[in-house]
Amino acid sequence: MLTASRIIWEQFAHMGADYAKKLLNLSSPRVALLSNGAERGKGSFLVKQVTHLLEESPLNFVGNVEPIDVVNHCADVVVCDGFSGNILLKSMEATAHMVKHTLAHELSAGGVQRDMIHNRVEEALDRLDSQFGEGAHSGARLLGVQGVVIVAHGSANGQSIARSIAKTYSVVQAEQ
Repeated sequence: MLTASRIIWEQFAHMGADYAKKLLNLSSPRVALLSNGAERGKGSFLVKQVTHLLEESPLNFVGNVEPIDVVNHCADVVVCDGFSGNILLKSMEATAHMVKHTLAHELSAGGVQRDMIHNRVEEALDRLDSQFGEGAHSGARLLGVQGVVIVAHGSANGQSIARSIAKTYSVVQAEQ
């Protein structure tokens, strides 16, 4: 018997794939399900059930993914519940923050060569932060509601809000 939550997860997978087709211009986006392991038998009871649904769907379902797979771009769309997705994103932000500040602290001792290394590492860490840090991405599209809704990070700065507004504009333009 199909439960409402399993069906909703499948609907979100379809919405995510449609979004990736329209806004990312992907003809067959790779859809994955976030789990605690890539193996088919891993995950909660609900994840196992949704895996079966997505395997039988017309989507380009590539299987279950772990957080490292998300970072390695193993899928174009990753389906999960909002709580798990929020934890994943905040963990990625926290890791980028920790790595940047730990390395900066370790390399802050003087010396000309150490200063040169520090500058190079600082540049690399700034790139890391721009990719995965708290202000890296503008708001996220909230699917499943009527109209265009972009949700920004609670601690978003002005640049992130500006990117969220630009994203909203591009989404509205794509849907016309």
